Amino acid sequence: MTKKIKQIVILNGGDGKRVKKLIKNRPKCLIKFYGHSFLSLQLKLLKKKGFNKFLILTKKNNKSLKKEINKFNSKNIQIKIHSEKSKLGTGGAIKNAFSKLDENFSLIYGDSWLDFNFEKINHRFYKSKKNSLITVISKKIVD
Repeated sequence: MTKKIKQIVILNGGDGKRVKKLIKNRPKCLIKFYGHSFLSLQLKLLKKKGFNKFLILTKKNNKSLKKEINKFNSKNIQIKIHSEKSKLGTGGAIKNAFSKLDENFSLIYGDSWLDFNFEKINHRFYKSKKNSLITVISKKIVD
């Protein structure tokens, strides 16, 4: 039986400079699409893909983010927030949360829509016996 990565770590520490008018003082992952925050849509998609353990890395402890996450925490899904005291950047945020990370985890950006086959990636990662795997998705641009 192939081992399975169970934890998804979501980077949500960006300033959202390009969407400042839409987010005001909230994290950009809370921008609404069809009445739902992007984060809630992202979590539902990842739950459908078989994940139920999430760690959200953010630059500040935000009440609106906690409120959104409380809608999801249950027996079937576990979501934790880890906040930085000062902005550390991607590598710093991960290092800062080291004690909260599973031995193996998937790291994604908080503004990424990843509707692909995680099982294939999981299988390839464990089969490779490597310490890490980077997945790049190529998008075909249509005129």
